[in-house]
Amino acid sequence: MYVGRFGLVRWFKVILADAVDRISQIGLLRTKADITGSIIKICSCADRNVLAEILVESRIDKFTGRSMVSVIHDTALFQKNGKKIQRVNFRMLRAGQQVQVWFPAFIFAPLFGPGMAQDILIVE
Repeated sequence: MYVGRFGLVRWFKVILADAVDRISQIGLLRTKADITGSIIKICSCADRNVLAEILVESRIDKFTGRSMVSVIHDTALFQKNGKKIQRVNFRMLRAGQQVQVWFPAFIFAPLFGPGMAQDILIVE
């Protein structure tokens, strides 16, 4: 059975995520975030599988980028308080918050349209 390079990466990420959920919530968030920025807007969505879509604005030097991120029921939400990271629910998301967003292994960047977030860390 041939898995392929990207299938293998996805498989390892799933195993790592499962192990990290059991051991420590902080471990999964040790990798570099796909998007780091502030929430500009939170929009409700008609799709039952999507809780909401958030517009995240990231700034790097003089460049500003905006990405629409879908928050689904499987998205893990965390909040950082000092050195402690705790799991929170969707209602903790507010416009103006600084967030870090990770996407599943098969989505490299939400270049064209919304991308489904795997993990969101609220950093205030």
